[in-house]
Amino acid sequence: MAGLDPAASQFDFGDDPLAYLDRRFRLSRELWARLEAKQLEPGQPYDVLRRSFDSGLRQTARATQLVTKHVAGISYVRDFAGTGRNPLTPVSPDKQRAALKLLSDAVFSADSFRFSPEFLQRMGIDYLQVDWPNVNPDFSLTARVQSLQAGALGLLLSDTVAARLLESEGKVNGNAQAFRLEELHAALHAAIWSELRTGQDIPLIRRNLQREHANRVATALLRPSATMPADARALLRVEATALRAELVAAQRKPGYSKVAQAHLAQALATLDEALKAPVVRQAI
Repeated sequence: MAGLDPAASQFDFGDDPLAYLDRRFRLSRELWARLEAKQLEPGQPYDVLRRSFDSGLRQTARATQLVTKHVAGISYVRDFAGTGRNPLTPVSPDKQRAALKLLSDAVFSADSFRFSPEFLQRMGIDYLQVDWPNVNPDFSLTARVQSLQAGALGLLLSDTVAARLLESEGKVNGNAQAFRLEELHAALHAAIWSELRTGQDIPLIRRNLQREHANRVATALLRPSATMPADARALLRVEATALRAELVAAQRKPGYSKVAQAHLAQALATLDEALKAPVVRQAI
């Protein structure tokens, strides 16, 4: 994670970073809604839609990276005694919860990147500005979203974030109100695997995100890094066990397509292998 202080970031404006970043997410969604409704003039190229869409996605990705810095973030100042400020102050638990809620709604929810088929069919390219015919003209929303979501998930489930959250419990006044690592896991679980509760079918974008989450949890159990805190491994085992139970229950629900059923079975097998296998350390 690039830096520990969310108040020290590029491309961050205003005295309330989370409010500004929430606005960035909203502006991207507003841009996409307008693009979906836009009627091009006869003769106007379709590539304007793709360029504008990707511009909004870049803003979303940038905002996502900045929001993640609030989770396990620490305010760092180079003060001396007598200023009334301590050098290290964890981001308040309420702000961490607000940041995670923002990510859950804007990046990890089932409705985060939902567009009409007609809109996706209109994503043309500018043939005068690409190395044609060596460029695939197809438009992959799935690949774009997968890259964004995997990056955010990698930051939130990193060893650095886990260690900071565990350490921050002793740095927060009113320890009972501290934002804890298990709360992070629970929030990600609820946002990423919401279809297990609703019984709704699971589209490709959601399957990719769920697969990424399950694989990261399984890998942490099978091959924990040397820097992963022991408590983080223990909590991930609890997470894997809880997710496994939900997957077993979900397989009895009738609303899933055949590919979604195969996806759930694969995720269950991945977690079973991780929970049953002995731990292999990458380093001593």
